[in-house]
Amino acid sequence: MASTDVPPASFSRKKESLSCTNPGNPVFSCMIDARAPPSKMSLTKAHSILYKTTSDSYGALPTYCEIAPCSHHPLTQRFSDPLGICGMYRNHSFNTALDRSKVYDDPILQHTV
Repeated sequence: MASTDVPPASFSRKKESLSCTNPGNPVFSCMIDARAPPSKMSLTKAHSILYKTTSDSYGALPTYCEIAPCSHHPLTQRFSDPLGICGMYRNHSFNTALDRSKVYDDPILQHTV
């Protein structure tokens, strides 16, 4: 076969079928060309396709007036106001737990509490 001859049809079909590494479900299959050199691959970190947005992508750009809420509807502080005055509820019921002594004579046992 001379260098100017056209390759057989089976050779060209094989070349076309090697376009993806794992032809399956595109969500769960690796579609990166395994023969590509590392210089042609993206240098960014691969992201999970299950999560489209992150808090970083939400906060990356400044907000603009089109996405800002038009009105503010605050909630009442009826539950939290008394807690701020007198503090959270403390349970002073009967303690049945075993208390361990905080005093040790042996310095080896000093940090075992």
